This record gives sequence, structure tokens and C-alpha cells, in this order.
Amino acid sequence: MMHKKILLTIATARAYRKRRETLRKTWLRDIREKNLNVEYVFFYGKPDGDTPMEAEDDLVEVDCSDKYEYLPDKHWRIFRYALENKEFDYIFDCDDDTFVDLARLCRLVDDEEDVGLRGEVISAGYDNRMTISGGAGLLISRKRVKEIVEAHLPVRGCDDLLIYDYCRERGLDYCDDKRFSHDKFRFPLESNNVITSHWLKMPEMEMIYRVYDREALVTSGDISCYVREGHAYAVRKRNENRYLLGEIERKGERLFFIKWNDKVVSSRIEDESVIEALSRLNLDFQAEPFLPEHPRVAIICCSYNRFEHLVRQLYWALMQNYENCRVFFAVKGLDEYQFNVYLLNEFKPFIDSGKLVLRLFPNKNQLSNMIDPIRDVDLDEFDLFVKIDDDDFYSLSYVGDCVKLHEKYPADYSSVVYSRNSLTKTDYGGLVTGSHNSNVIGNVSIFSKAVMKELADCEKDSEKLSELAQEYGLDSGVKFGQNEDQVLDMLMQRHGLFDRNESSFGNFHLLINASTISMMRSSEHKAYLSERFKLCNYTISDDEACWEYVVRMKHPIWERSYILFGGNGYLLNEPETRHFHVLYFDNEFLVVKWLSYGVEAFGKDESGKFVFLECNGREPEEIPKEVSLRIGNFLFKCQRRGNRLFCDNFVKPFVIKRDGGALLTCVMDAREYLLLNIRDTMYVHVQDPPPSSSV
Repeated sequence: MMHKKILLTIATARAYRKRRETLRKTWLRDIREKNLNVEYVFFYGKPDGDTPMEAEDDLVEVDCSDKYEYLPDKHWRIFRYALENKEFDYIFDCDDDTFVDLARLCRLVDDEEDVGLRGEVISAGYDNRMTISGGAGLLISRKRVKEIVEAHLPVRGCDDLLIYDYCRERGLDYCDDKRFSHDKFRFPLESNNVITSHWLKMPEMEMIYRVYDREALVTSGDISCYVREGHAYAVRKRNENRYLLGEIERKGERLFFIKWNDKVVSSRIEDESVIEALSRLNLDFQAEPFLPEHPRVAIICCSYNRFEHLVRQLYWALMQNYENCRVFFAVKGLDEYQFNVYLLNEFKPFIDSGKLVLRLFPNKNQLSNMIDPIRDVDLDEFDLFVKIDDDDFYSLSYVGDCVKLHEKYPADYSSVVYSRNSLTKTDYGGLVTGSHNSNVIGNVSIFSKAVMKELADCEKDSEKLSELAQEYGLDSGVKFGQNEDQVLDMLMQRHGLFDRNESSFGNFHLLINASTISMMRSSEHKAYLSERFKLCNYTISDDEACWEYVVRMKHPIWERSYILFGGNGYLLNEPETRHFHVLYFDNEFLVVKWLSYGVEAFGKDESGKFVFLECNGREPEEIPKEVSLRIGNFLFKCQRRGNRLFCDNFVKPFVIKRDGGALLTCVMDAREYLLLNIRDTMYVHVQDPPPSSSV
């Protein structure tokens, strides 16, 4: 029998080399190993720049943009290339995150009636329109490919929708074939007739390949176990023709866990028949996989500008009935005076005893804020990290009860509460107030040491974040500064996690307070933070210009707290009203240019306030005979002669124009230099005041 020839055209992008490698070592291997009449080619568009790309034998560049909106143009050029350069009866066009059972695909074209176009018809997601799913794969006859190329369809939009509309409007034959699945929860198994699966991450692609045409080792209830090359996998039926896939991990002689790819939560295998079957296999297991007795716990929290919540939560954390823990709080949105006088004094006994680490930080992006409580802490001293929010309510046994659950799981596992519906009186003995649409990871997660160490590394190295994003099928350019939950979720997936909803805690345990608003992600009319701050902190950066400081300033006639951000000062209680430009700011001095009048300097006292530095009205002759001037990266030592400062480095001397005590104004070549006296005879140049037109 003469088998029909299939040409696989797989759309990819320059950056997705790992995806292509995964396809080559999984289902594309079947072309050779099963001697299938199939050929494949990867296609990508031209880059915007001139960056050279490493050659790959099965990769072809087409003459079009590689941007997503030009995907139709890429496909029409792929089809034209195929017609001009390849022999085939059918094209099977799919994405590089699609799994294909090639043997079933070949049987389909050999045994079933010829149809010009096959694929799964789904909702397009807008205007109640329908389309045929290109991601799940389109099987197109050579004749139909030629018609599509000659139709000169638009080069922008959705290629699959354009193909579907073209065939439907002209009455051309097509088949809504549900065997081509756009859903990652339908994938080929020996027990079904599914041909493709879509939206797959690379680890999922590899797992499906290892089980999709293998017989089950043992089936118990709705779970089947598969074994290949020393690895074990599990498949669980969710509902009609939809499945969950997981990898079985052996952690002891008779301890097995399934790491599911649905939210990647893990579960313990309790069925003795499954345990008996798996125990006979030569599977590796870890010798010391679990937590030590009485594991060391760090309670971590970052609190912003909610003083009452902060104090209450500090006392709650310190009163936990689990003793082997230490409390780390990062405080934001308070000035140093409030922090010193009200917080440090109140909690001094706990700080002195080593039970509490309480530190004040500027407000940053969300991921850096997450790191601040344990910044520069030796993370190896702790086994678990309990993340809490300052406005939620937890029982006094919360930490101890969670530790008991973690003792049943491997040491690298984290835990979450994924189901918002489970946070009810039935499960926890408490009530949940309000509604919460955001991810609940933040206030109920417990992280392993492995996760926290990687999180700290990711904050320091953006390349690691980019690699992490690609590993889990995300755009490498995703901005994670405002989405630390997503980073944590991926890291927990990497090391393993379980859903604490699988066990109830008995008495009151957790109450989520949804009546207060999110610090970073709240809507504009309920915002703690300005939009200008959010825009600067979508990305993770150690640029202090993106950070928000709060300072208490004391003037002879007033005392107020101001927000310093982006080179400007805003009244704390009126964060949209700008009052001054920041000319100089460090841990000891602040120089401002008021919008309504001149320049003033403030120096920090022992309490943490920035106190106005009085002008002393000195005559230039009272300035020391020798002074040092720091201008940019240069340090000049000068001698005063009358009202001039002479230095060998200057062609002309500085002329002392005005002395305001801490501030010294000099002129050289018609340019004014404003200098701040930071100590004794040392002056530093501060930022020039902005022109009057910008004030």
C-alpha cells in the first residue's frame, strides 16, 4: 500500500530553540523509529535587528516579520515555500507547543475520506465567532494549500480564522475533527483516539511522549501508572475525555508522590495496590527527603503604610505557639522617625532577644519587596518560609499546623491554597470576608528553602528570570516586577508543591480580609500607590530612582511627612500634589528646590527626622581657608582667598556668591554650582535646580 506523504510545517520563533529541541527528542523521533512517510520543517520570520542565528538543519527563515501580528503572512509564505520546494499530499500545520501522535495522523490520511481541511472548530473568544484551531493543528490537502496561497488572504490577523472563514464562505469542504485538541488536558493515550494536544510546556511535552502509546502498569480507581526508562508517570481522568498527567516521585521505600501538571500540586499515593506495584520497580529515591524534627521556620511579611495592621500582625506572629521560628518584617511607607519612635521602641524586647527582625526599606517592585524581609539573611538557617499578609487573620496555631502537614512531604516542597472556594467556615471554622479575584498565593503560601534561594537569585539576575519564563512557556520579556506571585508559582512548580486544601485544620485557622485593597494592583480609584510608581516598577530593577522613600521633614514653622520619588517630593497625605524637586538625598542630608520659593537643606537627626539647616549668615571670609569640593566623580582641594576658591585644576577660580550655612553657591564661567557641606570642610555638588519653565 502506498502511504500518503505528510509535510509538517511547524511555526516557531528565533528564541524558542529549547522548544524545537524538545520536539526533536520526543514525538518527531517517531518519523524515524516508526518509519513514517512524514517530513517536517520549522519556520520562523526575519528578526527586527541583525542578530545572527545559529544554523539548524531543519529550520527555514521566511521573508516576513516574526512579530505575532504578522503570523498569517508567515503561514502564507510557509505554504508557498512548501508548494515550490516539497512533495506532499497533505500539510499538517501546527505550533511548536503542540504534541502530535504521528502514527495516528498517518492512519487518518491513509484510511479516511479525503477532506480539504481538518481541525477542531472552537470559539474564537470574541463576537461569538467560531474558528478552526491552528495551534492544535490543521490538516490541509495540497489542493487546498494551493487555493489558500492564490487567494492572497490578509497578512495580519489570525491565520486560522482567515483560513476557516475562507473555506466556510466559499462552501469548501472542512471537517470539525475533535481528535485535534487545542486543550492541554486532552492528549493521546492508548485508551482514546486523540491525535494532538496544544498549549503544552516542555516538561509536559516530554511526559506525554513517555506515556502516550504505552500500556498502563497498574490502574487503581481513576489513576493509571506508566513506566518508561526508569521513570514513572500517572494519568488521572478528570471528566469526559480530559485527563491530568503527573510524574511519580519516589521519596522512600514505600513513599510515592504524584507531581501533577495541573497547578503542579503533588499528592501522596495512598492506594496499597499502586504502592506494591511501584515498589517492585527500580525507581530512584532520595535518602533524606523530609524535613528535620522541629524544622526552623521564618515568618515573613512586607507591610506598606498600614500601621494598625502592621502592629497587630507583629504581635500575632510573635505569639505563635510554634516556638522554633523567627519573625522577619519589612516596613514600607513609614518615615524613619515613626519607625524609630513607635515601632522599634515598642518591639525592642523581641528584637533584642533575636525573635524579631524589623527593618525599614524604601518601597520597590513587588518581587524586591518580597525579598526585603529576609534580605542578606542566611537562608540555610531555615527549612520553611511562611508568607503572611499584614491585613489577614490567622489562628495562633497556624504555623505549627502547617508544619505538621509539611512533615508528610519532601523538604523541597512548598504549599499553597489554590481554591478560593475552600476558604470557608466548613473547612477552616472561620469566615472569609469579601471577594478576592487575585491569586491567593501571597497570603497563604509556605515556601521551601530551595524556592526562596532561587527567588533571591532571580531578583539579582534578570537572565535567570528570562530562562525561567521560557522554561514555563512564557515570553522571555514578561515584566515580573508587579507579578512576584507568578515567579513564585513557577519556582514552586520546579521544586514541587501541594495544596493544603486537601486537609482541614479543624478550628478557626484563616480569615482573608478582602475589604482592604492591594498595595500594588489596586484600581486607580482605590490606589495606595501612584500610577507613576507602578509604571516604573513593572520590571525588576536595583535603580534607586524607581524606589519610593518616605521622610519626616521638620521646618521652623511646620513638620510633615513627604514621599520622595522620581526626583520630586509629594505630601504623604496628598500623593498627587508635588511640592518640591529633590536636588540631593542620602541617609544624612536632603536638599530641595521648592516650587514656590528657593532651595533649602535638611539634615537627619538621631530620631530620624530631616531637620532644617539654618542659614548662619556667615561672611565668605568665615569659610575655612582650605575646603574640598566633590563635583561628579572628581575631588578638588581648594584654598580660599577672600571670596574666591583657587585650585590648581581650575583655569579660573570659583567666586563665592552666597553662603547659606550648609549650602554654598559659587560661580565659574557664568555657571552656578550649588554645594552642600556634608562634614567639616567637605562640600559636594548637588543637582542643578531645574529651569523655571519646568517648575
